[in-house]
Amino acid sequence: MSGEKQPTIIYLARHGQTWFNTMGRVQGWSDTPLTPAGIEGVEQLGRGLADHHFVSAYSSDSGRARETAQIVLAANKKGKDLRLKERKDIREACFGNFEGDTDENMWTAMAQHVGLETPEEMMAEMNVEGFKKTMNAVSEIDPLGIAEDFPTLQNRLKKAFSEIAEEADQNGGGNVFVVSHGMSIVALTAGLTQDTPIFGVENASITKLYYEAGEFSVKEMGSMDYWK
Repeated sequence: MSGEKQPTIIYLARHGQTWFNTMGRVQGWSDTPLTPAGIEGVEQLGRGLADHHFVSAYSSDSGRARETAQIVLAANKKGKDLRLKERKDIREACFGNFEGDTDENMWTAMAQHVGLETPEEMMAEMNVEGFKKTMNAVSEIDPLGIAEDFPTLQNRLKKAFSEIAEEADQNGGGNVFVVSHGMSIVALTAGLTQDTPIFGVENASITKLYYEAGEFSVKEMGSMDYWK
């Protein structure tokens, strides 16, 4: 039985709550630690996943993702020798000059760039296409020229997650644990499901991706049911 090929399933977690999350500040490639409440939430996720066997584990190279993964893996009963691998290509989107600024300032600038007066107008019209439009707007108005537009972000993530899933699949399949970021999870799943939450998934939630014949399908989106 142990030699049989297993389905390749990615348990994709968003990192736990951070200080910038609570302060309403833009956090893409910038980074702040988990809050006490964030650590507690990740510990609950760890308890919920304690009996899941993972064949590999990954996080982005951001400290908040690394810390989240370490807490969850420390609670896991099935993979005590599992080594966490970090990948910079599963980071959050880069927001360029808006990194560390207030969410309100960035949203106001985006809204005005697309001809709206307030962020509320933009949010009221938000859907998958609207999400793509906002990501493109950030890139277009970034004076540093480093903010990622939607195609750049999505292509980066699709390539990275395909490599992660394909490696597991070629080695017999199984469960893969990955910690990434809110907007990255939205960008990755956009077009795969009607349930993509445009404003991001909750901290320490699980999005479950099945990988078969080179394609992903979404089985759970931003689930909080794994907390224990």
